[in-house]
Amino acid sequence: MESINKLSNLYDKNLQKLPKTTRSKDNLRAVFDYIEQYPIIDIKRTAKELEVGYNTVATAVKKLVELGILQETTNAARKTL
Repeated sequence: MESINKLSNLYDKNLQKLPKTTRSKDNLRAVFDYIEQYPIIDIKRTAKELEVGYNTVATAVKKLVELGILQETTNAARKTL
């Protein structure tokens, strides 16, 4: 139960770090939600799943790293984050 509470608190904390937007399609939030479900991602596959461009996902990942929400640990052989 303690682990669930920690994960829930981390999610809430990270959600508050996301910038507010009035856009109808918030790609940053979409990538954030996707990473919550699939913590190890491949940018190309993520773009395909979310039906957005590779650069859109790459930019969102970069922003999530800058916000301290995501930590990049690139595996060069697998190109995953």
